[in-house]
Amino acid sequence: EQLQNMAFSYVRPYRSKVLAARIEKTKELYRESIGRFEEVVGRELKEKGVRAEFIVKVKSPYRFYDKMKSKHLTFEEIKNFISV
Repeated sequence: EQLQNMAFSYVRPYRSKVLAARIEKTKELYRESIGRFEEVVGRELKEKGVRAEFIVKVKSPYRFYDKMKSKHLTFEEIKNFISV
């Protein structure tokens, strides 16, 4: 995936920068919601004796571009932006 992102930023530098900026802006909007999710679910799991660690993964600029191109979607139409 890292190699794909590097190649993407070389082959399509403008598109890569634009997508990276939009991803960062959108990620900031989700930050509070993710924090609340981790807090609530983490507390519930702890009460049940389950130890958990949350890992948040955000789609890379290349993954966004690939999905937009292959499925003919706009940035706003991609729903699985973040996975926990």
